[in-house]
Formats: sequence, C-alpha cells, structure tokens
Amino acid sequence: GTWQTTEVDFNKSATADQYYHYWDLNGLDISVGDEVEYYFQVWDNDGINGAKSARTRTQVFRAPTEEELKREAEKNLENSVDKMEETMQLAKDIQKEIDELMERMLQKKELSWEDKKRAEELLKKQKKLEKNIEEMKKQNRESNRRQEEYRQNEELMQKQRQLESLMNELMDEEMKKFFEEMEKMMDELDKEKLQEKLDEMKLSNEELEKELDRNIELFKQMEVEQKLEETMEKLDQLKEEQKQLEEETKAGDLREEELAKKQEELNKKFEEIQKDMDELKEKNEDLEFPNEMPDTEQLEEEIEKEMNDAKENLDKGDKQKSGDNQKKA
Repeated sequence: GTWQTTEVDFNKSATADQYYHYWDLNGLDISVGDEVEYYFQVWDNDGINGAKSARTRTQVFRAPTEEELKREAEKNLENSVDKMEETMQLAKDIQKEIDELMERMLQKKELSWEDKKRAEELLKKQKKLEKNIEEMKKQNRESNRRQEEYRQNEELMQKQRQLESLMNELMDEEMKKFFEEMEKMMDELDKEKLQEKLDEMKLSNEELEKELDRNIELFKQMEVEQKLEETMEKLDQLKEEQKQLEEETKAGDLREEELAKKQEELNKKFEEIQKDMDELKEKNEDLEFPNEMPDTEQLEEEIEKEMNDAKENLDKGDKQKSGDNQKKA
C-alpha cells in the first residue's frame, strides 16, 4: 500500500517547515512479517555556504505476520456477523413498529401530531439501520484490501470478494431515495400517503432481512472455511516437525533430555490444535445448514496418546520406543 509521512525541521536558526511525502511500498516487494527501516533526508539550496541537510529519525515499517493476518481476518468476520445480527434485530424492531403504527392509523380519519412523531422516530431508526449497513460495507472493504495486500490464497480472496459484492447490494440507491422521499412528506400529514409509504418500507425491510439472513449464513460459512484452512496448515506443519523429531530421535545424536523437551513442545502445539478443532466444530454447528464433518475425537485421542508416550519413553531413556510412538503419531 501507500505509506505517508510528514517532515521536517531544517536547522535551529531557520523557520521550521513541514513537507508531505508519499512513498509506494509496493516497489519493495514486501512480504508478510518483513520489516523496513527508513528515514528521509533533505538539503537546502544555500549555494554560497554549501547545502546543509537535515534528517528524520529512523522509523520502522513492519508488515503483519501471517498469523496476525489470520487473527485479523477471523476477528473481522466475527465483527461482520455480529453487526449484521444487530442490524437484523433492528430491522425486526422497525417491522413491529410499522405494524403498530399502521394499525393505529386504521382507527383514525386523520393523523395526529403524536402519529407524526412516531413516524419520525421510525424514520430515525431506519436511518440508523442504513448507517449500520454503510459501516459494514466500509469495514468489509478495508478488511479485504488489507488481506489482499499480503495474503496469497487466491481461493479465499475470491470468496471474500464475493462476500463484498453481496454486501454492496444491501441498501441500494433506490431504497435510500425512498427514505428521502418519506422524510420530505412527513410535514404533509397525509394519512393515505403515509400508509402507502409505511407499507413500502415494510416490504423493503422484509427484503433486507432476507438479504441479511443470507449474508449472515455466508459469512459464518466463510468463518468455518477459514478456520478449517488454518487448522489444516497447523496440522501439516506439526506433522513435519514430528517427522523431523522422529529422525533426530532415531539418529541418536541428541540427549534424551533435549529430545524430551522438543517432544513436549510438540505436544503443547497439538493441544492448541485440538482447541482449534473444537472451535471449528462449534462454528460449523452454528450454521443453519452445517457442513458434514467426520468425527475425529477417537483419532485425536490416539494421536495425543502416542505423543505423550513418546515423551514418557524419552524420560525413561528409551529412544527406540519413543521413535516408534513418534512415527505412529
């Protein structure tokens, strides 16, 4: 992305001045976790005494790590779902109030000042609903931009772009125009026109609820897929580390204590993966139509047992048995 910084005091006797410089970091081919130290230096145009320079302090730009990007993407998805559910509840509240106001108006020949105030309050809530949706769109755009800047998983990026496209369909320009028209006619106190507009608002909100409900399900599905991908990557990495430790154990070059310490670290990593698996299952069960997932509980127990046995056998000094446990794990 583009990095912006501000400068610079020239020297103590001169008047301080400020400059803006835009620096496109894309040219540096920065990857996840990279750090760049930088500073800016400027010279004046004193042709008689020679150009004098001033330099800013050294600063550091740090690109987010892969782990930070994953946590950030996960948090953004959760926030999006929470915001959509909050907006869905607001839409339902508005629907209820529309019904109450229309029923009240059916019993009268003319609108009262109180009816007008109720309609105005209803419109305020509808504007809040519109604001919520605009905030969701903005947050989703910014999140996708940041993820695309560093991450390379094109399949996930494509799904995020699809979600952004669906999000942009919420509260279109036609609906915004409708609310503006309704606000203008509030002062007219025309019962028939107001009833007509309230009925239109109800229909619009019913459609909005359907769209929100669909988007909530899609975002939750995205959460599951993202968590699944992350857990699979951790398992693949742990598998390679366990294989490496098995080779080190059977080679016999390292002491049992050192090998046991490494095995204990891997055991802790597997415990964390098991927590991820539990969270993945919870997210999947929260879906309206859960994905079909295999029952891995027995397999997890077997892996955990082999890894614990590997550690115990190293504590006993039996590298051969420990290596067998490691291989099974």
